[in-house]
Amino acid sequence: MKIASTLQGGTRLAFDAVEGVTNIVEGMFRNISAFSLPLGREPEGTAGGIAGLVFELIRQSNSQIRGGVDHAFGQMAPWIDDFEALPPPWR
Repeated sequence: MKIASTLQGGTRLAFDAVEGVTNIVEGMFRNISAFSLPLGREPEGTAGGIAGLVFELIRQSNSQIRGGVDHAFGQMAPWIDDFEALPPPWR
């Protein structure tokens, strides 16, 4: 088993989860702040004002950190995978 690939995939999943939750929360905020009737159309687009800025900053930060972590795992993959060849006390 490739340890580095597993770790990299796990971190990608975590960053995808942050992106998904951010989108869900922004959608909820947009719907609550629109004050539409219960049977009205759902507002479209991103949230406006300071809230929209905060959601965009979360997305940008998540993207930047994801890129850095992904690059780091890519660079360290051979070194991390060498741990698999070590004797049991070090695994």
